[in-house]
Amino acid sequence: MVGGPLGLIIYFVITLVSVGVLFYNVNELIKQWIHSDANTA
Repeated sequence: MVGGPLGLIIYFVITLVSVGVLFYNVNELIKQWIHSDANTA
């Protein structure tokens, strides 16, 4: 593991990217569910 402020910055960037990808995937799933619900209703 990288020490010092650089390691902390890298850690935060990786965490933010992971959370961003997770939220993007969840958002796409919700959009698909809403779309399929609108079609079936």
